[in-house]
Amino acid sequence: MTTTTHRIPLADFKQVAIFALLMVLLVCYTTFLTADIFTGNHNNTWSWIVKHFAGLLCFVLTLLIGRHSHDERDKFLIRLALGLAVIADLFMGFGMKLPGTLVFVLVQITLIIRHKRDFVWNRTELIGALAVYLPIGAIFLYLAPAMHKAGMLIPGLIYTSLLATSVWIGIGTVWRRFYVPTVSRIVAVAIVAFFLCDLSLGLLDDKPRKEGLDGIQQLADIKDHQSFVPAEEPEATMLAKRPAPPATPDVAAPVPDAEKTIAESVQGVLDEFARARLEAAAEITKTVPHDVIVGFGVLIWFFYLPALTLLAMSGFKLEYLRSILPIIPVRKRED
Repeated sequence: MTTTTHRIPLADFKQVAIFALLMVLLVCYTTFLTADIFTGNHNNTWSWIVKHFAGLLCFVLTLLIGRHSHDERDKFLIRLALGLAVIADLFMGFGMKLPGTLVFVLVQITLIIRHKRDFVWNRTELIGALAVYLPIGAIFLYLAPAMHKAGMLIPGLIYTSLLATSVWIGIGTVWRRFYVPTVSRIVAVAIVAFFLCDLSLGLLDDKPRKEGLDGIQQLADIKDHQSFVPAEEPEATMLAKRPAPPATPDVAAPVPDAEKTIAESVQGVLDEFARARLEAAAEITKTVPHDVIVGFGVLIWFFYLPALTLLAMSGFKLEYLRSILPIIPVRKRED
């Protein structure tokens, strides 16, 4: 009696692996959202681990594209973008915001290069640019005074401009012809989700909020102290109470210490600057309620993981995606 072993063809195994990864991503998504909501802390240890593991899985998805890509350039760019995103997430996760932000700038530049295929400046592109830049610019102008007080105006302007460009170019894949209509819509939804993630992160901004809360308390303490300073007595009464100085031989008047005077002047300027910074941070904090700020922490990865997943899926040809998930619709191009 002979037994026959059936081996799964490599192509079928790859499809099963991709489907399994998507299901694991779905489990990760529901897991960390549940943990964030019920703990009220989006930085809890379990959630932190699951989020970064899910981000790594999105990068692994791009490694499975293989010969089912749109072309070699597109495959390279989507792998580069998600690989950089994994690095940026680690920087941000360990509290290194400056290098994390710089790497995210590279992510956005890579996505712009990827999505501008078949770009031709015309009336449609102009309307698309205005439709994106005007509302994002209005949001920036609304927040600009607070950002200026906090010393974040120029960095905020640079990244906002880059992000708006990425949103415009990403949504524009819908009317350009490099991607088929279904894939272009996947790209557009992913880029909008990426923008909403960045917006939530900017509104959360733990450090200014903490400084703002401390600033509110310190400013309150200063005002309380000032309100209890006793009124000064008349000069005549103060002179009468002052004891007579002991008799001393005639000596030259002491010369003020120049270095001490300069140091006191500099310290006074620094104190005024610190107070102004506290007032700015306190103003930013008071504009957004505490419960809303906590909600922004949950919204970051609520938008971010779908953005990464959809971007990874957009690297596959539509026919191959439908062989894994037949529920994906086929949309015809409207000429």
